[in-house]
This record gives sequence, C-alpha cells and structure tokens, in this order.
Amino acid sequence: MPTALVTLLRNLAGRLPDDDLAALRNSLAARELEDLERSLLFDLADNAIGLTSDERALLTAAGLHADSPIIADLPPATVPEITFRPESTQDSTDQPLVAAAKTLAALREVRKSRRVVAGNPDEAGTPDKTVYVVKLAEDADVATAQGALQWGLGPALVEVIADGENLPPYQRDAWEAGTVVFARADPNDAAGG
Repeated sequence: MPTALVTLLRNLAGRLPDDDLAALRNSLAARELEDLERSLLFDLADNAIGLTSDERALLTAAGLHADSPIIADLPPATVPEITFRPESTQDSTDQPLVAAAKTLAALREVRKSRRVVAGNPDEAGTPDKTVYVVKLAEDADVATAQGALQWGLGPALVEVIADGENLPPYQRDAWEAGTVVFARADPNDAAGG
C-alpha cells in the first residue's frame, strides 16, 4: 500500500500545491491513511487536478476510492512544464537538511537543484524553488524518511528516492540536474560522513 501511495504522490509533485503535497506525505509517513485519502481527494478536487488511468490504478492499489464522487468530475490530467537546473549556491537550509539526513542509516547522497516552471509559476501554484533530492539505500522506507526530512526547509522542497528505483520524470530530472551537497563515503557509516 505505501509503495503505491509514494508513487502516486511523486506523480503529483509539481501539480499539487507544494504545501498540500507535504501534508499528504506527512500523513503517509505517519500511516494516517484515512486522513491521507480524505485530504488527497479534496486536494485534487479543490485544485482541479486530473488523474491519469495509471494514477487512478495507484489509488485502487493503495486501497483508496478511485471511484469517489469527490473526484468524478476532474479535468483531464495535465503536467506543467517543469525543468530543473543545478543549484550550487550554498544556503542556510543545506546544513540542517544534511544533518537530519545523515541520521538515516540508509542515506547515500543528497543533491540540490532549482525547479523552474514555464509560464506564470505563481498562477500554477508551483513557483520556482530549491529542491533537495535525498537518495537512500535500495530497500529503505522512503515514506518515513520523506515525512521526517521535509519540515523546516523554509521554501525549499525535498524528494526522497531509493537507489535503483524507476523514477517519475519530476524526481528523475531533479536528481540528474542536482549538485551534490553531501555523499556518504562509506554507506555503512550512519554517524559519519
């Protein structure tokens, strides 16, 4: 169930307002699935965000109500034109995020990129922002790590991925464009780095 929800929420990155997505991910990390379902359905409806057939299948796979009347009249799914560029400027968010990430035994690497939205990003609800991508070991609990790391970043965002995953374009592009902020030299060293 959490795997389908992690994938669905990843697909909605850059489409749902960032704060709504963060709240949904926090509900998933806390395993508050009833709250997540209710909030997700209303967030989709309130923001008129359509779902693809694959995304509706993910809802069903997660045990959520893909046939809910709340989302019956959504428009067709659209994806805003988002690109990522390297973000090499050090800022005050880097160190707290890296310090928190370093406590995760599964941490492999942290990268930082800049999300750039075509057109008028403020109208789309997805303004240009710094995005950190935290890569964990292959079988790590991505949902819990996402919930733990996303708070206290100011306007910056965080995406958590696991080594070897097939990623949606948003996370893949953010990772590939990112500048390395931290890399654990020895994956077996959870305290150092």
